[in-house]
Amino acid sequence: MAFKMIPQSYVFLFLFIFGACIASFLVSFVDNYKNALSPFTRSKCDYCKNSLKYNNLIPIFSYLIQKGKCHSCKNNIKINYLIYELLLALCLPLSWLISSELNFSSQIFIGFIVIILCYTVYLDWEKMLISIPALILFFIFSILLFLFSNSFNQDILISKLIGLFVGYISLWGINKIYKIIRKRDGIGEGDPLLFAVIGFFVGIEFLFYILILSSITGAIYGIILVKYYKGSVLDRVPFGSFLAVATIVIYFYKMLYY
Repeated sequence: MAFKMIPQSYVFLFLFIFGACIASFLVSFVDNYKNALSPFTRSKCDYCKNSLKYNNLIPIFSYLIQKGKCHSCKNNIKINYLIYELLLALCLPLSWLISSELNFSSQIFIGFIVIILCYTVYLDWEKMLISIPALILFFIFSILLFLFSNSFNQDILISKLIGLFVGYISLWGINKIYKIIRKRDGIGEGDPLLFAVIGFFVGIEFLFYILILSSITGAIYGIILVKYYKGSVLDRVPFGSFLAVATIVIYFYKMLYY
């Protein structure tokens, strides 16, 4: 295939830029979902509401050049924007590199899954929401990845189906027990659905590691929130974000060492 003949450095550079641009678009879409898809709507500063110029909209570089400040009012731009753009800009070429032994279609499916997981990180962190359409796409691409890369391997399919079931029932059960004890939900309604799809994506063998990693990082965030930012133990934690990041980490580890 002609695409395979392109020097890898060019491919990685393209994926870095493409990932940053996609992340920038998704950030704008989430922040202003009613107008984000309109070509006539200009992005504006969160503080002074002045429209941003085209040189202020270059993913990653505009933030660095402007030293994290609005070009008009000089207020600080949330560093979250830079973090989200870097996350996808780095994960996309890394996923391509790690999956280089797979066929071209599988690499594409993994790339889409990485985009969806990074979108889930941003949406849940900023809005405390899990997108059902995004989960449906995640599930579809996971099925396509299995069909194209494993040739209907029955053992892997069973592992994925068990992961789907255990992923949902585990978080659903934890939330039910928490609700009985504390009389309130401890986990968002979308988190069990997200974990179910993650279970299908990675299989039952790696689901436990994702739960452990996301729980540890979520607990550390909660401690920091309470100790340094005067938060409360009752504050909601965007657990879906930690699940999505842990999935990327564990899946990359799986691709490298298994």
